[in-house]
Amino acid sequence: MIKKVYDILPALKSGVSPRRMSQQSSIHPHNKLRGFLKRCYKVKGMDCASCATLIEMDLEDVGIMASCSYSKQTLKVEFDPQKNNENKIKEIVESSGYSIH
Repeated sequence: MIKKVYDILPALKSGVSPRRMSQQSSIHPHNKLRGFLKRCYKVKGMDCASCATLIEMDLEDVGIMASCSYSKQTLKVEFDPQKNNENKIKEIVESSGYSIH
């Protein structure tokens, strides 16, 4: 799919990748209707911003919206409790070599 420049500009200005912006816009409006849960965790073991991106991508692969900050050492997630749970989040993060509290 080819996106026009004016479709991508809002993403570039906000610092969010166009891929992530399209995912967020398609998922977030439904969260309130479907009862998604929001959680925030402290992450230990990250050495750089790429570590945060890796965690986000691993969680998003299983349908968990994630925002991980290397500078704050935090992980914010939104997930459907009928499909995923906090143990699964911990399992995924730990399988990547990090720990959450």
